[in-house]
Amino acid sequence: MTNVSLERLIDRYVGGVLCFLCRSKTPDQKSKIKDQRSKIESILVVRLWTLGETLLTLPMMKRLREEFPDTKITVLARDRNKGIFKYVDFVDEILSFEAENIGKILKMRGKFDLAIDTEPYLRISGLLARFLGKRQIGFDHGVRGRVYGEKVRYDADKHCAEIMCDLLWPLGIKYRPDELVRLEVSGQAKRSVKAKLDKFSKGKIIGMHPSTAESATYRAWPKKRFAALINALDTTVVLTGAKGEHKFNEEIVKMCRNERVVNLAGLLSFEEFIALFDYLEAYVSNDTGPMHLAAAQGCKTIGLFGPNLPERFGPYPLSENKAIYCAGELPCSPCISVHTGKFRKCQRIKDGTGECMTLIGVDAVLNQISKK
Repeated sequence: MTNVSLERLIDRYVGGVLCFLCRSKTPDQKSKIKDQRSKIESILVVRLWTLGETLLTLPMMKRLREEFPDTKITVLARDRNKGIFKYVDFVDEILSFEAENIGKILKMRGKFDLAIDTEPYLRISGLLARFLGKRQIGFDHGVRGRVYGEKVRYDADKHCAEIMCDLLWPLGIKYRPDELVRLEVSGQAKRSVKAKLDKFSKGKIIGMHPSTAESATYRAWPKKRFAALINALDTTVVLTGAKGEHKFNEEIVKMCRNERVVNLAGLLSFEEFIALFDYLEAYVSNDTGPMHLAAAQGCKTIGLFGPNLPERFGPYPLSENKAIYCAGELPCSPCISVHTGKFRKCQRIKDGTGECMTLIGVDAVLNQISKK
């Protein structure tokens, strides 16, 4: 069992029991939060999971800062996603939710006037919001809905970036973002990336992200399809990924005739990775965090979908980017439902991935790359 699987198991059962034991509303929360806005001097945003959903939460947080310019905004995050908040200017403090920091957190009961839980499923996030915030806002579904003072419906027919903004409704704020929040990096990071890319090409560059998060590897487009796409392009292609994904990318490189394919997995710092998108003509990615990062940075993004629906998690805004989904006829797609914790083991594996991903043809992706 992976660490991620174990964490989810503990969260489901232990967290579920603790949520069930909570009263659904505390006595001091009879008045609406929107009527108490002037008394909110500190806000905690709970965001514990995934790079992608963290990026989709930022428009809500930016609007929160605009509405509360003098209020201290703190984020409770994990090591896996807290680095994102270093590159925005509307977060005052980052609080780490890791083992070495638990003692500090336990001493902070009721420290914040308001805690907003942005997690769609985790029980622990709701419990933390209840423990740390005098008042709480969170999504209403499941046993975790018992812990919040005010609840918001998770509308699965909306894009996640818009769903996150629904968490502002109890504050009297109606907001739909036009785009994601661009992360601002240093000039040094931009120059460093430019120097590295210039070694390969001074012209057009296409980026691709062939891997996925460990929680659902069946979201990956087949490696041989990425290789065929690269072979069909008359341009330099860079493959991205973490250090542990370098070997995965090398398997694709070996299948390519295009000698201008470069494996950058593990060779860029996170800040350099953010800067990379300013130099790409387009970015092709599975449904995973880097896809959302590319969209946030304003790079033309093409997302590949099968187990999940692009209407919920496509590269935002979909008017500027493209999500390719060809699995509508399969009875099992979508098999991922984030807000219900639904991550079923794929029963239709083909070419090393979900059958739904194999339905996406190379020409369909190639056509989207060529579109202006």
